[in-house]
Amino acid sequence: KFVVEQTTGYVGVGTTDPSYPIEVLNASAEIALNASGGSIYRLQSDSASNFIIRKEGVGDRLVINSAGNSTFAGTVLIDGVSNYTGLEVKGSGSSRPQIKFSNVNQGVLGQIYGTEANALVTTTIAGLEYQVRNANGASGDHVFKSYNTAILTLNGASNAATFAGTVTAAGGTMTADTTFNSNIIL
Repeated sequence: KFVVEQTTGYVGVGTTDPSYPIEVLNASAEIALNASGGSIYRLQSDSASNFIIRKEGVGDRLVINSAGNSTFAGTVLIDGVSNYTGLEVKGSGSSRPQIKFSNVNQGVLGQIYGTEANALVTTTIAGLEYQVRNANGASGDHVFKSYNTAILTLNGASNAATFAGTVTAAGGTMTADTTFNSNIIL
């Protein structure tokens, strides 16, 4: 079946009464995009209410299931050129790349920022911020902050740890001027 509605201009494939500008009706509705000399991509909506983008010879690249959840295969690239496998987020100009984790009722729960002044990675979750600073080439400092004040710094070059404030554990209290000559067990 193939029809072009004269009043609406809607095109129907597999239906004589299309409700959309282009409607393909089948148990496994599929459209193939076949570029001359290029890759064939297929868009499919199946009877299980999945939406699939498939690259011929490679397999499913994106699947959105009936609940609206998405599964990606390969590298997911956001704004840029891919150099890595996995997820890559790039910023441009003065914008820094970031990933936010949020809850509709609670707002932003956590953020991961990309390269900034001297931090390679900054992660903020509920008031606690974690940074990896490029202090000594590949050996960076790991800094934990609470509301922008460093509470623990792990030096990547010397493996020394510096902390501010007080750490309280079941065995007692450790302050900034406390020295331990053995293991600390919390």
